[in-house]
Amino acid sequence: MIELSLLLQVLLWVLLCVLFLGSSQASLFHPITWYLVFHGLVFVIRPTLVHFAEFERLWLYMGFFPDQTQFLHTLLVSSFGLVVFFGFCLYSGWERNDYQSMTMPQRLSVLALDPMATSTLKLVFVLLGSFGLFSAIYTIGGANLHGEGNVQMTIVDGHAIFTNTTAYFAHARNLLGPLSLLFIIFARFRWWSYWPLLLYAFYRTYMGHARWTLVVILLSLLLLFLWIHGRKWLKIKTLVFFLPILLLWFSVLGDYRYALKNTILGYEMTEKWLEQRTWAEKLDTADFANFDYLAYVVSVVPEETYTFTYGTQYLKLLTEPIPRILWKDKPVGSPIQFFSLNEYGNFAGRTVSLVGDGWMSGGWFGVFITVAIVGFLLGRFHRWFWQNQDNVFRVLLYILALPLTIQLYRDGNISIFKFMLFTLFPVWVWWFFYKMSKKPLAREAKSV
Repeated sequence: MIELSLLLQVLLWVLLCVLFLGSSQASLFHPITWYLVFHGLVFVIRPTLVHFAEFERLWLYMGFFPDQTQFLHTLLVSSFGLVVFFGFCLYSGWERNDYQSMTMPQRLSVLALDPMATSTLKLVFVLLGSFGLFSAIYTIGGANLHGEGNVQMTIVDGHAIFTNTTAYFAHARNLLGPLSLLFIIFARFRWWSYWPLLLYAFYRTYMGHARWTLVVILLSLLLLFLWIHGRKWLKIKTLVFFLPILLLWFSVLGDYRYALKNTILGYEMTEKWLEQRTWAEKLDTADFANFDYLAYVVSVVPEETYTFTYGTQYLKLLTEPIPRILWKDKPVGSPIQFFSLNEYGNFAGRTVSLVGDGWMSGGWFGVFITVAIVGFLLGRFHRWFWQNQDNVFRVLLYILALPLTIQLYRDGNISIFKFMLFTLFPVWVWWFFYKMSKKPLAREAKSV
Protein backbone atom coordinates (compact mmCIF):
# COMPACT_ATOMS: atom_id res chain seq x y z
CA MET A 1 0.00 0.00 0.00
CA ILE A 2 2.84 2.42 0.82
CA GLU A 3 4.58 1.59 -2.47
CA LEU A 4 1.44 2.43 -4.45
CA SER A 5 0.96 5.68 -2.52
CA LEU A 6 4.57 6.69 -3.17
CA LEU A 7 4.05 6.02 -6.88
CA LEU A 8 0.91 8.18 -6.91
CA GLN A 9 2.87 10.87 -5.06
CA VAL A 10 5.46 10.86 -7.84
CA LEU A 11 2.84 10.85 -10.61
CA LEU A 12 0.96 13.81 -9.11
CA TRP A 13 4.17 15.81 -8.82
CA VAL A 14 5.20 14.96 -12.41
CA LEU A 15 1.71 15.83 -13.70
CA LEU A 16 1.77 19.26 -12.08
CA CYS A 17 5.30 19.87 -13.37
CA VAL A 18 4.15 19.05 -16.92
CA LEU A 19 1.06 21.26 -16.60
CA PHE A 20 3.17 24.12 -15.27
CA LEU A 21 5.84 23.78 -17.95
CA GLY A 22 3.10 23.68 -20.57
CA SER A 23 1.70 26.98 -19.39
CA SER A 24 2.98 30.35 -20.51
CA GLN A 25 3.85 31.18 -16.90
CA ALA A 26 6.64 28.68 -16.24
CA SER A 27 10.00 30.19 -15.38
CA LEU A 28 12.54 30.27 -12.58
CA PHE A 29 10.94 33.55 -11.53
CA HIS A 30 7.63 31.93 -10.57
CA PRO A 31 6.97 30.88 -6.93
CA ILE A 32 5.45 27.62 -8.19
CA THR A 33 8.84 26.58 -9.55
CA TRP A 34 10.36 26.89 -6.10
CA TYR A 35 7.48 25.06 -4.42
CA LEU A 36 7.68 22.20 -6.93
CA VAL A 37 11.41 21.85 -6.24
CA PHE A 38 10.80 21.94 -2.49
CA HIS A 39 7.92 19.45 -2.64
CA GLY A 40 9.89 17.14 -4.91
CA LEU A 41 12.82 17.04 -2.51
CA VAL A 42 11.02 16.68 0.82
CA PHE A 43 7.66 15.09 -0.02
CA VAL A 44 8.54 12.90 -3.03
CA ILE A 45 12.20 11.88 -2.82
CA ARG A 46 12.48 11.95 0.98
CA PRO A 47 9.55 9.61 1.81
CA THR A 48 10.72 7.24 -0.92
CA LEU A 49 14.15 7.03 0.70
CA VAL A 50 12.61 6.81 4.17
CA HIS A 51 10.62 3.76 3.10
CA PHE A 52 13.02 1.86 0.84
CA ALA A 53 16.32 2.85 2.51
CA GLU A 54 14.75 2.54 5.96
CA PHE A 55 15.81 5.95 7.18
CA GLU A 56 15.26 6.27 10.91
CA ARG A 57 17.67 8.91 12.21
CA LEU A 58 14.98 11.57 12.56
CA TRP A 59 12.47 9.09 13.98
CA LEU A 60 14.98 8.25 16.70
CA TYR A 61 15.64 11.93 17.32
CA MET A 62 11.97 12.75 17.75
CA GLY A 63 11.10 9.53 19.56
CA PHE A 64 8.30 8.95 17.09
CA PHE A 65 7.82 6.03 14.67
CA PRO A 66 4.81 6.35 12.35
CA ASP A 67 2.72 3.34 11.43
CA GLN A 68 1.49 2.71 7.89
CA THR A 69 -1.69 4.74 8.35
CA GLN A 70 0.23 7.75 9.64
CA PHE A 71 2.73 7.43 6.79
CA LEU A 72 -0.05 7.41 4.18
CA HIS A 73 -1.87 10.24 5.94
CA THR A 74 1.25 12.41 5.72
CA LEU A 75 1.61 11.76 1.99
CA LEU A 76 -2.03 12.72 1.44
CA VAL A 77 -1.77 15.94 3.45
CA SER A 78 1.39 17.03 1.60
CA SER A 79 -0.22 16.31 -1.79
CA PHE A 80 -3.34 18.23 -0.83
CA GLY A 81 -1.19 21.22 0.09
CA LEU A 82 0.66 20.98 -3.24
CA VAL A 83 -2.56 21.02 -5.28
CA VAL A 84 -4.01 23.95 -3.33
CA PHE A 85 -0.82 26.00 -3.62
CA PHE A 86 -0.46 25.22 -7.32
CA GLY A 87 -4.02 26.25 -8.14
CA PHE A 88 -4.16 29.49 -6.16
CA CYS A 89 -0.66 30.67 -7.06
CA LEU A 90 -1.08 29.97 -10.77
CA TYR A 91 -4.48 31.69 -10.88
CA SER A 92 -3.53 34.81 -8.93
CA GLY A 93 -0.12 35.17 -10.52
CA TRP A 94 -1.13 34.85 -14.17
CA GLU A 95 0.65 37.61 -16.06
CA ARG A 96 2.00 38.29 -19.51
CA ASN A 97 5.68 37.74 -18.82
CA ASP A 98 7.21 38.49 -22.20
CA TYR A 99 10.92 38.05 -21.63
CA GLN A 100 11.70 39.76 -24.93
CA SER A 101 9.69 42.91 -24.14
CA MET A 102 12.93 44.48 -22.88
CA THR A 103 16.35 44.08 -24.39
CA MET A 104 19.47 43.42 -22.34
CA PRO A 105 20.65 47.06 -22.69
CA GLN A 106 17.22 48.22 -21.48
CA ARG A 107 17.43 45.98 -18.41
CA LEU A 108 20.95 47.18 -17.71
CA SER A 109 19.70 50.75 -17.98
CA VAL A 110 17.23 49.98 -15.16
CA LEU A 111 20.24 49.03 -13.04
CA ALA A 112 22.19 52.09 -14.18
CA LEU A 113 21.75 54.28 -11.12
CA ASP A 114 21.18 58.00 -11.47
CA PRO A 115 23.27 60.37 -9.29
CA MET A 116 20.58 60.52 -6.59
CA ALA A 117 20.29 56.72 -6.43
CA THR A 118 24.06 56.41 -6.29
CA SER A 119 24.48 58.90 -3.45
CA THR A 120 21.65 57.39 -1.37
CA LEU A 121 23.08 53.90 -1.91
CA LYS A 122 26.44 55.12 -0.61
CA LEU A 123 24.65 56.29 2.52
CA VAL A 124 23.09 52.84 2.92
CA PHE A 125 26.53 51.23 2.60
CA VAL A 126 27.92 53.48 5.33
CA LEU A 127 25.03 53.13 7.79
CA LEU A 128 23.96 49.51 7.37
CA GLY A 129 27.36 48.24 6.29
CA SER A 130 29.08 49.52 9.42
CA PHE A 131 26.27 48.18 11.61
CA GLY A 132 26.41 44.75 9.94
CA LEU A 133 30.20 44.64 10.09
CA PHE A 134 30.22 45.52 13.79
CA SER A 135 27.67 42.77 14.42
CA ALA A 136 29.75 40.26 12.46
CA ILE A 137 32.91 41.09 14.42
CA TYR A 138 31.13 41.11 17.78
CA THR A 139 29.43 37.75 17.20
CA ILE A 140 32.28 35.98 15.43
CA GLY A 141 32.87 33.83 18.48
CA GLY A 142 29.38 32.39 18.11
CA ALA A 143 26.62 31.99 20.68
CA ASN A 144 27.30 30.35 24.04
CA LEU A 145 24.76 28.52 26.18
CA HIS A 146 26.95 28.52 29.28
CA GLY A 147 27.04 32.23 30.12
CA GLU A 148 30.36 32.89 28.38
CA GLY A 149 31.46 35.03 25.44
CA ASN A 150 29.95 38.10 23.80
CA VAL A 151 26.70 36.41 22.78
CA GLN A 152 24.89 34.33 25.37
CA MET A 153 21.75 32.26 24.82
CA THR A 154 19.55 29.79 26.62
CA ILE A 155 17.05 27.15 25.54
CA VAL A 156 13.41 27.53 26.54
CA ASP A 157 10.90 24.94 25.31
CA GLY A 158 13.10 24.09 22.37
CA HIS A 159 13.65 27.75 21.41
CA ALA A 160 17.06 29.43 21.63
CA ILE A 161 16.76 32.96 22.99
CA PHE A 162 19.35 35.67 23.59
CA THR A 163 20.01 36.62 27.20
CA ASN A 164 22.55 39.45 27.01
CA THR A 165 21.78 41.10 23.67
CA THR A 166 19.01 41.48 21.13
CA ALA A 167 18.41 39.51 17.96
CA TYR A 168 18.30 42.77 15.99
CA PHE A 169 21.97 43.30 16.72
CA ALA A 170 23.08 39.65 16.68
CA HIS A 171 21.52 39.06 13.27
CA ALA A 172 22.49 42.41 11.78
CA ARG A 173 25.50 40.60 10.26
CA ASN A 174 23.01 39.12 7.78
CA LEU A 175 22.72 42.57 6.23
CA LEU A 176 26.16 42.04 4.68
CA GLY A 177 24.78 39.49 2.19
CA PRO A 178 22.26 41.73 0.41
CA LEU A 179 24.64 44.69 0.73
CA SER A 180 27.28 42.71 -1.17
CA LEU A 181 24.75 42.11 -3.95
CA LEU A 182 23.91 45.83 -4.07
CA PHE A 183 27.62 46.61 -4.25
CA ILE A 184 27.95 44.44 -7.37
CA ILE A 185 25.19 46.49 -9.01
CA PHE A 186 26.71 49.75 -7.72
CA ALA A 187 30.09 48.83 -9.27
CA ARG A 188 28.47 47.83 -12.58
CA PHE A 189 29.44 44.15 -12.29
CA ARG A 190 33.18 44.81 -12.54
CA TRP A 191 35.40 41.92 -11.47
CA TRP A 192 36.46 43.58 -8.21
CA SER A 193 32.83 44.16 -7.20
CA TYR A 194 32.54 40.48 -6.22
CA TRP A 195 35.14 40.69 -3.44
CA PRO A 196 32.65 41.67 -0.71
CA LEU A 197 30.50 38.67 -1.65
CA LEU A 198 33.52 36.35 -1.55
CA LEU A 199 34.52 37.72 1.86
CA TYR A 200 30.95 37.20 3.08
CA ALA A 201 31.03 33.62 1.78
CA PHE A 202 34.27 33.05 3.68
CA TYR A 203 32.73 34.53 6.84
CA ARG A 204 29.61 32.37 6.60
CA THR A 205 31.70 29.24 6.00
CA TYR A 206 33.89 30.15 8.95
CA MET A 207 30.86 30.62 11.21
CA GLY A 208 29.49 27.27 10.06
CA HIS A 209 25.79 27.92 10.56
CA ALA A 210 22.94 29.91 8.95
CA ARG A 211 23.94 28.61 5.52
CA TRP A 212 20.70 30.00 4.09
CA THR A 213 22.04 33.57 4.36
CA LEU A 214 24.65 32.86 1.70
CA VAL A 215 22.53 30.51 -0.42
CA VAL A 216 19.80 33.15 -0.73
CA ILE A 217 22.26 35.78 -1.97
CA LEU A 218 23.84 33.40 -4.49
CA LEU A 219 20.42 32.41 -5.82
CA SER A 220 19.40 36.06 -6.02
CA LEU A 221 22.57 36.86 -7.95
CA LEU A 222 21.72 34.01 -10.31
CA LEU A 223 18.18 35.36 -10.81
CA LEU A 224 19.58 38.82 -11.44
CA PHE A 225 21.78 37.53 -14.27
CA LEU A 226 18.87 35.60 -15.77
CA TRP A 227 16.72 38.73 -15.62
CA ILE A 228 19.41 40.85 -17.27
CA HIS A 229 19.77 38.35 -20.12
CA GLY A 230 16.00 37.89 -20.48
CA ARG A 231 16.07 34.14 -19.88
CA LYS A 232 13.47 31.99 -18.14
CA TRP A 233 15.77 29.17 -17.13
CA LEU A 234 19.38 28.35 -16.54
CA LYS A 235 21.33 26.82 -19.36
CA ILE A 236 21.89 23.10 -18.88
CA LYS A 237 25.68 23.46 -18.87
CA THR A 238 25.45 26.18 -16.20
CA LEU A 239 23.17 24.01 -14.08
CA VAL A 240 25.44 20.98 -14.46
CA PHE A 241 28.48 23.02 -13.43
CA PHE A 242 27.18 25.12 -10.53
CA LEU A 243 24.48 22.95 -8.92
CA PRO A 244 26.83 20.16 -7.78
CA ILE A 245 29.24 22.76 -6.34
CA LEU A 246 26.46 24.46 -4.37
CA LEU A 247 25.03 21.16 -3.13
CA LEU A 248 28.49 19.89 -2.16
CA TRP A 249 29.26 23.09 -0.23
CA PHE A 250 25.87 22.96 1.49
CA SER A 251 26.27 19.28 2.38
CA VAL A 252 29.88 19.49 3.55
CA LEU A 253 29.17 22.55 5.67
CA GLY A 254 26.19 20.71 7.15
CA ASP A 255 28.35 17.74 8.15
CA TYR A 256 31.45 19.67 9.14
CA ARG A 257 29.99 22.98 10.28
CA TYR A 258 33.11 24.25 12.03
CA ALA A 259 35.78 22.64 9.86
CA LEU A 260 37.16 25.94 8.55
CA LYS A 261 37.10 27.57 12.00
CA ASN A 262 38.77 24.56 13.64
CA THR A 263 41.41 24.46 10.91
CA ILE A 264 42.24 28.17 11.25
CA LEU A 265 42.26 28.10 15.05
CA GLY A 266 44.10 24.78 15.22
CA TYR A 267 41.34 22.94 17.04
CA GLU A 268 40.83 19.19 16.77
CA MET A 269 38.14 18.10 14.32
CA THR A 270 35.18 16.69 16.25
CA GLU A 271 33.17 15.27 13.32
CA LYS A 272 35.43 12.34 12.39
CA TRP A 273 32.64 9.88 13.14
CA LEU A 274 30.89 11.13 10.01
CA GLU A 275 33.52 9.46 7.83
CA GLN A 276 32.35 6.01 8.94
CA ARG A 277 28.73 6.53 7.85
CA THR A 278 27.12 4.47 5.09
CA TRP A 279 25.67 6.17 2.00
CA ALA A 280 22.18 5.87 3.46
CA GLU A 281 23.29 7.49 6.72
CA LYS A 282 24.87 10.35 4.77
CA LEU A 283 21.58 11.00 2.97
CA ASP A 284 19.51 10.70 6.15
CA THR A 285 20.06 14.26 7.34
CA ALA A 286 17.81 16.87 8.88
CA ASP A 287 18.20 19.29 5.94
CA PHE A 288 15.45 17.79 3.78
CA ALA A 289 13.47 15.82 6.37
CA ASN A 290 10.27 17.86 6.33
CA PHE A 291 8.30 14.71 5.52
CA ASP A 292 9.43 13.22 8.82
CA TYR A 293 8.49 16.37 10.69
CA LEU A 294 5.12 16.62 8.95
CA ALA A 295 4.40 13.01 9.88
CA TYR A 296 5.02 13.91 13.50
CA VAL A 297 2.76 16.98 13.30
CA VAL A 298 -0.22 15.33 11.59
CA SER A 299 0.02 12.33 13.92
CA VAL A 300 0.20 14.33 17.13
CA VAL A 301 -2.31 17.07 16.21
CA PRO A 302 -5.09 16.70 17.27
CA GLU A 303 -4.96 13.04 18.34
CA GLU A 304 -2.72 13.76 21.31
CA THR A 305 -3.09 17.51 21.68
CA TYR A 306 -6.92 17.31 21.53
CA THR A 307 -6.96 20.75 19.94
CA PHE A 308 -5.59 22.87 17.13
CA THR A 309 -3.81 26.23 17.37
CA TYR A 310 -6.55 28.00 15.35
CA GLY A 311 -3.90 30.29 13.88
CA THR A 312 -2.85 31.74 17.23
CA GLN A 313 0.81 31.09 16.38
CA TYR A 314 0.62 34.21 14.20
CA LEU A 315 -0.02 36.35 17.28
CA LYS A 316 3.73 36.10 17.69
CA LEU A 317 3.88 38.89 15.12
CA LEU A 318 2.65 41.23 17.86
CA THR A 319 5.27 40.26 20.46
CA GLU A 320 8.28 39.07 18.44
CA PRO A 321 9.37 42.55 17.24
CA ILE A 322 9.77 43.75 20.85
CA PRO A 323 13.38 43.10 21.99
CA ARG A 324 13.55 40.68 24.91
CA ILE A 325 16.21 42.87 26.46
CA LEU A 326 13.43 45.48 26.93
CA TRP A 327 10.74 42.97 27.92
CA LYS A 328 12.24 40.42 30.30
CA ASP A 329 9.01 38.40 30.60
CA LYS A 330 8.23 38.30 26.87
CA PRO A 331 6.60 34.93 26.08
CA VAL A 332 8.64 32.41 24.11
CA GLY A 333 6.66 31.85 20.96
CA SER A 334 3.04 32.91 20.64
CA PRO A 335 1.45 34.74 23.59
CA ILE A 336 -1.44 32.24 23.33
CA GLN A 337 -0.41 28.58 23.14
CA PHE A 338 -2.76 25.61 23.15
CA PHE A 339 0.07 23.06 23.16
CA SER A 340 3.77 22.54 22.54
CA LEU A 341 4.98 19.91 20.08
CA ASN A 342 7.86 19.18 22.46
CA GLU A 343 5.38 17.75 24.97
CA TYR A 344 4.91 14.65 22.80
CA GLY A 345 8.46 14.07 21.62
CA ASN A 346 11.69 15.88 20.84
CA PHE A 347 10.77 18.47 18.22
CA ALA A 348 13.47 20.99 19.19
CA GLY A 349 15.09 22.58 16.18
CA ARG A 350 12.64 20.99 13.73
CA THR A 351 10.39 22.82 11.25
CA VAL A 352 6.71 22.13 10.61
CA SER A 353 6.60 23.25 6.94
CA LEU A 354 3.88 25.44 5.43
CA VAL A 355 1.53 22.48 5.17
CA GLY A 356 2.22 21.42 8.76
CA ASP A 357 1.61 24.94 9.99
CA GLY A 358 -1.78 24.86 8.30
CA TRP A 359 -2.54 21.46 9.79
CA MET A 360 -1.79 22.70 13.29
CA SER A 361 -4.16 25.63 12.72
CA GLY A 362 -7.15 23.49 11.82
CA GLY A 363 -6.53 20.16 10.13
CA TRP A 364 -7.63 19.88 6.50
CA PHE A 365 -9.43 23.23 6.61
CA GLY A 366 -6.35 24.85 8.16
CA VAL A 367 -4.13 23.47 5.39
CA PHE A 368 -6.50 24.80 2.74
CA ILE A 369 -6.76 28.29 4.23
CA THR A 370 -3.05 28.67 5.04
CA VAL A 371 -1.68 27.33 1.76
CA ALA A 372 -4.33 29.09 -0.33
CA ILE A 373 -3.55 32.47 1.24
CA VAL A 374 0.21 32.04 0.80
CA GLY A 375 -0.20 30.78 -2.76
CA PHE A 376 -2.52 33.66 -3.65
CA LEU A 377 -0.24 36.33 -2.16
CA LEU A 378 2.88 34.93 -3.80
CA GLY A 379 1.03 34.80 -7.10
CA ARG A 380 0.14 38.47 -6.75
CA PHE A 381 3.75 39.19 -5.87
CA HIS A 382 4.75 37.49 -9.11
CA ARG A 383 2.36 39.74 -11.09
CA TRP A 384 3.68 42.80 -9.26
CA PHE A 385 7.21 41.92 -10.36
CA TRP A 386 6.35 41.66 -14.04
CA GLN A 387 4.31 44.86 -13.94
CA ASN A 388 7.28 46.84 -12.55
CA GLN A 389 10.18 45.85 -14.77
CA ASP A 390 11.40 49.42 -15.06
CA ASN A 391 11.83 50.00 -11.30
CA VAL A 392 15.17 48.89 -9.88
CA PHE A 393 13.90 48.80 -6.29
CA ARG A 394 10.92 46.58 -7.06
CA VAL A 395 12.93 44.26 -9.26
CA LEU A 396 15.55 43.83 -6.53
CA LEU A 397 12.94 43.29 -3.79
CA TYR A 398 11.40 40.44 -5.77
CA ILE A 399 14.71 38.87 -6.77
CA LEU A 400 15.92 38.94 -3.16
CA ALA A 401 12.62 37.69 -1.73
CA LEU A 402 11.92 34.82 -4.14
CA PRO A 403 14.66 32.45 -2.88
CA LEU A 404 13.41 33.11 0.66
CA THR A 405 10.18 31.32 -0.21
CA ILE A 406 12.06 28.06 0.33
CA GLN A 407 12.39 29.10 3.97
CA LEU A 408 8.65 29.82 4.06
CA TYR A 409 7.77 26.42 2.59
CA ARG A 410 10.18 24.67 4.97
CA ASP A 411 9.49 26.56 8.22
CA GLY A 412 5.84 27.35 7.74
CA ASN A 413 5.62 29.99 10.44
CA ILE A 414 6.35 33.67 10.93
CA SER A 415 10.13 33.17 10.91
CA ILE A 416 9.95 34.18 7.26
CA PHE A 417 9.34 37.76 8.39
CA LYS A 418 12.62 37.72 10.29
CA PHE A 419 14.48 36.38 7.26
CA MET A 420 12.89 38.96 4.98
CA LEU A 421 13.62 41.78 7.40
CA PHE A 422 17.40 41.41 7.21
CA THR A 423 17.48 40.39 3.54
CA LEU A 424 15.21 43.12 2.16
CA PHE A 425 15.97 45.87 4.66
CA PRO A 426 18.88 47.41 2.69
CA VAL A 427 16.67 47.82 -0.39
CA TRP A 428 13.79 49.25 1.66
CA VAL A 429 16.10 51.79 3.33
CA TRP A 430 17.71 52.70 0.01
CA TRP A 431 14.30 53.18 -1.62
CA PHE A 432 13.13 55.32 1.33
CA PHE A 433 16.21 57.55 1.18
CA TYR A 434 15.82 57.87 -2.58
CA LYS A 435 12.15 58.91 -2.36
CA MET A 436 12.88 61.37 0.45
CA SER A 437 15.70 62.96 -1.54
CA LYS A 438 13.40 63.37 -4.55
CA LYS A 439 10.76 65.32 -2.63
CA PRO A 440 12.71 68.62 -2.37
CA LEU A 441 13.40 68.47 -6.12
CA ALA A 442 9.70 67.88 -6.82
CA ARG A 443 8.73 70.88 -4.67
CA GLU A 444 11.29 73.09 -6.46
CA ALA A 445 9.92 72.00 -9.84
CA LYS A 446 6.37 72.94 -8.78
CA SER A 447 7.45 76.37 -7.55
CA VAL A 448 9.11 77.27 -10.84
